[in-house]
Amino acid sequence: MIKAFLFDFFDVVRADSFHAWMRKHGYTRDDAPGEVSRRMDEGKIGIQQFFAELAEISGQTKQEVINEMDEAKTLNTEVVEYIEKLKNSFTVAMISNADAVHLRDELKNRGLGGLFHYEFISSELGVAKPDKEIFEIVLRELSLNPDEVIFIDDQQKNVDAAKDLGIKGIVFSGSARVLEDEVSRMLND
Repeated sequence: MIKAFLFDFFDVVRADSFHAWMRKHGYTRDDAPGEVSRRMDEGKIGIQQFFAELAEISGQTKQEVINEMDEAKTLNTEVVEYIEKLKNSFTVAMISNADAVHLRDELKNRGLGGLFHYEFISSELGVAKPDKEIFEIVLRELSLNPDEVIFIDDQQKNVDAAKDLGIKGIVFSGSARVLEDEVSRMLND
């Protein structure tokens, strides 16, 4: 029986402005900016160092990088509403690869501080998705078995890592309606 949902934040609840910035400048996750992001996600550097290194790589100023990323911060209000609905019957947690200070500020500034029952952020845990250890930490902290959880993320590799542990997974397509249909099917199986 499903008892909990784990939601990624970036590109599920809110557009990932870093990914938009990379696309705009022709970078992929395998390029230098992707490595900078991984170091931040693991808590090895903070958000200001992240912006500084991206500026150095791209030839932009740090403020130009920040401004471009700020322009791409679009909230998926339909997903937020769906999470609020799920919270009435299930434990709902966030599991995100991010700088914790930056993400917590984002949640607070958008009035989303209470959106999730629990927040698991990679930089605080020292491990990032798709490493299976981050899912093991979440399961342990929530006292759940893998088959009691549905994980929603925009990246197939992260969903696959969760599935390898026995967690049910959904690759988010960008549509809250499609997500609701997929969750309904899983709950009725």
